[in-house]
Amino acid sequence: QVISALNAVVDKFGDLNVVVNNAGIAPTTPIETITPEQFHQVYNINVGGVLWGTQTATALFRKLGHGGKIINATSQAGVVGNPNLMLYSSSKFAVRGMTQIAARDLAEEGITVNAYAPGIVKTPMMLDIAHQVGKNAGKDDEWGMQTFAKDIAMKRLSEPEDVANVVSFLAGPDSNYITGQTIIVDGGMQFH
Repeated sequence: QVISALNAVVDKFGDLNVVVNNAGIAPTTPIETITPEQFHQVYNINVGGVLWGTQTATALFRKLGHGGKIINATSQAGVVGNPNLMLYSSSKFAVRGMTQIAARDLAEEGITVNAYAPGIVKTPMMLDIAHQVGKNAGKDDEWGMQTFAKDIAMKRLSEPEDVANVVSFLAGPDSNYITGQTIIVDGGMQFH
């Protein structure tokens, strides 16, 4: 699907300059509950999607005869491991590693590769994670959300626009001399 989508963009518009590898799933996975099926599903989407998106974007940039920008979605959970998210958190660590490797491999071709690491964003996926964490602890959804939100320095959850602004920066010319980096967009949960 990733390969088809990127090829369709080039077929329709005749060019491609920026690819954002953003698909991801985040089931709650306490260590003892993980199944091989869950492992394969999370890694196929969260890691495989970035790999196939990066591979296809690189081939298309080469075919089109120019560089480009690849932007990968990781997470603050890919910077510091989060409880009860063994598969999601570890898959997002893998995305950070893939970002650094691709940045080194592709820099001389004028292709930059960076990542953004959102914190707690008000999305349906985050609300589901909070619900599951609360349920696993015998608590309510608000307790589950506070498990993740309690350490945000700015004392508010992120809006989707907060993250989109960073992606826009990475896609634009102001980031032309940045590659291999992960920008944390979490309101001050992690400091690196």
